[in-house]
This record gives sequence, C-alpha cells and structure tokens, in this order.
Amino acid sequence: MLEIATNQVPKLPVIANLFEALHKHEIVYCNLKGNEQHLRISMTGQSDIDILFDHNQKVKLEPVLDRLGFKEFNAIKEKQYKDIVDFIALDSESGKIIHLHTYYRLTLGEPYLKGYQLDIENNVLDSRLFNEEFRMYCIRPAFELVFLYLTESLKLRHRDFIAVNLNRKKTLSAKVLYEYNWLKRRANDAEIEGILKAIFIDHVEINSLMKAEFNRRQLLRIAPVIKKEFSRYRLYSPLSGLLLRWYRETTVIVFRKLSRFLDHPILSKRINPRGGIIVAVTGSGKAGKSHVANLLKETFEQKLDVYKVNFGRPESRTSMVRKLRSRISFFGDSKDREQQKQSSPGNDNFLRSVYNCIQALIDIRQKSHNMKLVQIAKKKGALVICDRYPQNEIMGYSDGPVLHDLLSSKNIIFRTVARIESNTYTHSLNHSPDILFKLVDDHPEKRRPEETVLVDNDPELAAGIEQLSFNNKCKVILVDAAKPLNEVLYTIKKEIWNIL
Repeated sequence: MLEIATNQVPKLPVIANLFEALHKHEIVYCNLKGNEQHLRISMTGQSDIDILFDHNQKVKLEPVLDRLGFKEFNAIKEKQYKDIVDFIALDSESGKIIHLHTYYRLTLGEPYLKGYQLDIENNVLDSRLFNEEFRMYCIRPAFELVFLYLTESLKLRHRDFIAVNLNRKKTLSAKVLYEYNWLKRRANDAEIEGILKAIFIDHVEINSLMKAEFNRRQLLRIAPVIKKEFSRYRLYSPLSGLLLRWYRETTVIVFRKLSRFLDHPILSKRINPRGGIIVAVTGSGKAGKSHVANLLKETFEQKLDVYKVNFGRPESRTSMVRKLRSRISFFGDSKDREQQKQSSPGNDNFLRSVYNCIQALIDIRQKSHNMKLVQIAKKKGALVICDRYPQNEIMGYSDGPVLHDLLSSKNIIFRTVARIESNTYTHSLNHSPDILFKLVDDHPEKRRPEETVLVDNDPELAAGIEQLSFNNKCKVILVDAAKPLNEVLYTIKKEIWNIL
C-alpha cells in the first residue's frame, strides 16, 4: 500500500496550478514516476514530469494546459516517440523551465526508438493511488516496479550485452537502485503476479526471473522473454527498428557535437511548432546586455534549441583593426597626432575616414553573416537570442551605421562604402527581431554588482536607446537595468514566454 503522509510538499506555482486544474476539470491522469525521490525533485522543477492521461480526454486536456501557460514543443524528428507530447511551461516566479511529458499511450523501449506500445493504459489508470503528501494521483508501486523491469531491460543494447559479459557495467546506477528498493518495499508478490498476468500471455517465467537479484546480468536474461512476449506490441520490425535506432542515435550524437563547435544553427532538442522567435537585448555600453543574454540562453537551452548571436565587435577583430590603424603613421602617439592636426587637418579627416571605412567593411561582413544565421535558425523553429542588433535609427553608436556622415562625401570611395553600409542596415531593419528588450537606467546612483545589472549613464546614449523602435512588427520592452538582476530577468523571461 502507498504510504500516506499528512505534510504536503511545496510545489512551484505553475506545477501546483497544474494538478489543481487537473482535479478541477476531472481529468483522469496518473504520474508514472511515483517514487518519493523523483516526486520531490520534479515538484521543484529539477526533473521532468511524466504523466499518463486518458487519450479520450486529449481534446479536454490541451486547452487546460494552454490556459496554465504550457506550450507544446516538437522534439527533433530523431527524438520523437509515438503518442508522447512535450509540453513546456515557465514558472515565472522562480524562472525555471518545467517540462511535462504527456503520455497518451504507454510507449516504451530502447533509447532513441521506444519501439513498443502496450495496451494496458486503462489498467494503470484504474489502479492509480492518491498521494496525500504530494496531492496527486500516482502509479501503483507494483505497476511502477514492473515498468522499471520492462524499461531497464528494453534499454539494453548489443554493446551492453558485451560489456556485461566482460564484467563491466554489471551494476545499475544509484538512482535506479534507489528507485527499485523504494518500490520493492511497497509492492507485494501477489500484486506483481497479478499485473504480470494482465501483461504477459505466459507470466510464469518472467515472474520467476523478477524474483532474482536486480542487476544488468539478470536484466539481460529478462530482455529476450519480454521481447518475445511483446512481439505483438511492436511498432517496428526487429530489423527496421534496429536500423532506425542506430540512425537516430548517430544523428543526435553528431548533431549535439557539431552544435558545440560549428558557428551554425544545428537542432538537437526541441523546436517551436509555431515558428522561431528572435529576441534581441540592447542597451548602453555597460548595461549588462551580454550577461542578460547569456543567462537567457542558459535558462531556455535546458529544454529548447537556442541559438545565440553576438552582433557586437569581438575583441580579436577590434585588436586587428587597431593594429592596422597603428601602422598608419598619423595614428602614432598623442604628441605626433597633435602636431599633425595643426599642420594638416585635412589629412587628419582623410585618415580617420579611411580607418572608419575599413572598420565598417569588416563589421558589415560579420553582421551580414550573422544575420543570415539568425534567419536560418528562426526558420528552423529555434529560439534566437541576440546580444545587440543592427539598427539604422541611431547613427554612430548602439549598433547603428558609423559612416552616415560620408554619404555626401566628395570622395566616391567613401561615398560608396557608406552606401553599402546603409543598405546593409536597411536590410537588417526588414528582418527586425520579434521582441526587443532595451536596458536603460533612470537611476544613476551606484549599486552593488550582485544586486544590479551594470549600467552606463551616458544621457545621449540612453536617450537614443529609448527612442529605438525598429518597426511595428517588433515588440519593444523598456527594462529598468538599475533594478536587481532577478527582477530584470523575471520581466524579460515572462515577456519571451508570452510570445513563444
């Protein structure tokens, strides 16, 4: 029997609201991982929530999830499993991402395949138990124990067979062993035998094998029995299933490795079926936009495919241009510059224009390249986070054109380069972000670094940033960067989630 406790475990608000709504709307469900350890971490957003629902209530369930802020996201093709849907929510209070695995059928099996679909959902739902401590319906411990044997056995691959027989990987992980011992204390032999009778045509052999020691070697003996009995539940033939699993595993691993090293949007997790979103964070020089952009990426990439682009000027590129500038005799030490300014002011302007054109051409090339990658990532359905974003409303700073004063130059080369730059920034305006966060500070008083985003109180720059709007397709949010960092992130994450 399930142990009943009177103390209720605190849940994150979005999770507490989820189970309250399921009970209110009389949605039949069952948490598939009812052991205490998993429940405690899943209620605080540290682990996913796996719930089996009555597939006949799918039409009723999904509007409820939508009202609670849960959004459906699609796993990449190589990680999609039949009748399992990913719903993700943002707990705005804690800033944590909550991942709900919605099972409409009991689909289980090998990693990257899950090639079996059991027809015993009603048995599980009918035998569920209400856990007073966590205030939710959970799978009966005996059922969960049987599923633990099934899932761990079916996970074993040919490489595991070799490893176990070479006396490697004989023991299971501490997490799995804890789960087994917890369930074993709460499930009696009669219950287990009754469940096996409902699942297997010939339950005697599997029942006998499950009474032996719980380790990988024993699971290797159980696996062939399960696969033979479950042949009628197969979603794929043995050969096609094996080839498909190999293809999926290889693809996912390669994509995951490539995404770390290549400067190109590669999907390896989940995408937005409603379309990709471009988020831009801008602000004054020391407004902490890079830090905020990095924290946003860190939050959302836990479950979603996130592609981050920095439209700023890398230090390595800046150093290269500075070296080039230093080679021009005019840009020597300050004393030499002052002497040459007095003797030849026209030469000063010319050389400055040369330097600015070189810098602008390098920036244009990089920004155009980044803009193409941003559009590719958005088209694929990723969440794109941009540290800065090119704009043509503020000239001379804040990622705006720097050669605007050369558009009317008498020098055809300067004029041509200035027009190329202008056209590049106009093109970026036609591909504006979906939402722009402008970090500004109206409170110049100093704050401790751990309490605030660093701010730069240049009045001209701040005024220009506040006027920045892109076009009517871009939602612009003004954020007070002088507030504590957690408040800044709270505002930004909430706004992003609303448009996802």
